[in-house]
Amino acid sequence: MEDKYAPLGGQAVIEGVMMRSPDALAIAVRKPSNKEIVLEIKPVTKNKYSKIAKMPFIRGIAALVQSMQIGMWALNLSADIVMKDLDQAEKNGQKVDTEFKLQGESKVVRYEKKDDVEEENKSFFDSATGTLSLVFSLVFTIGLFMVLPATVFNFLKDKISNVVLLNVIEGSIRLSIFLIYILAISMMKDVKRLFQYHGAEHKSIHAYEAGEELTIENARKHTTIHPRCGTNFLFLTALTSIVLFSLLGRTDSIALRVISKISLLPFVAGFSYELIRIAGQIKTKPKNIFVRFAYLLSTPGMLMLRITTKNPDDT
Repeated sequence: MEDKYAPLGGQAVIEGVMMRSPDALAIAVRKPSNKEIVLEIKPVTKNKYSKIAKMPFIRGIAALVQSMQIGMWALNLSADIVMKDLDQAEKNGQKVDTEFKLQGESKVVRYEKKDDVEEENKSFFDSATGTLSLVFSLVFTIGLFMVLPATVFNFLKDKISNVVLLNVIEGSIRLSIFLIYILAISMMKDVKRLFQYHGAEHKSIHAYEAGEELTIENARKHTTIHPRCGTNFLFLTALTSIVLFSLLGRTDSIALRVISKISLLPFVAGFSYELIRIAGQIKTKPKNIFVRFAYLLSTPGMLMLRITTKNPDDT
């Protein structure tokens, strides 16, 4: 059976969910002080190099860049809505339930804008705050996931002569750091709440792909696990990088090791994207050997979703 619905993706944001199709996206954010839901709908910019960007493996890199751009915009918008609402509630002397346990139906306040996400992101990154946030995120990520494992490699290089084993150890350290990081943040109250919205996002996509009406009752019965999830993509990228990077030769310079891995990362991400894309067809092509194999390879990443997704409540 062919899938007759446009592929949906999305992500959890602060007190809400962002959903996107190939042509548009919608973000819904609930104000903590009441039951109002702010809904914004925007067009998604078509890639200027659409023909090249649709090529296998390259499309994974293009999708990753666009997802990061849209994800940053969605998180910033949700944070802005929530913080402004909390500030206003404080000025009004209103007590806000910090557990966000709102009962009853929510009221949707719809704001439809034609502004382009890409244009809004430009204004954000042009600002000092946006630039500093981006620089800090890059430095933190490279330092934690690249420099630290490379430093351990340098420490062990005189004790272990097998280069492949050294590279595997380095990759395993990188993967372990990722797992520890996810486990650590999953214990935070705000992140637990975010993971509930992540679960709600997946349940909604499952209901949509099953051709069901998008109601709480229909979404509730579905699993929070979905093969096309970004968590699965990141985990699979980490696993794939262990295999690829283990074939690299011995390089004593930490800087060269980090640079070589960063330069190869887009290709690893492109390959992982193709696997996730194929694995996502498991419902429509369950007997296809390539789909089943890709789904099997993505299983470890989907196990991670038991940490990064939680069952949402009905509010």
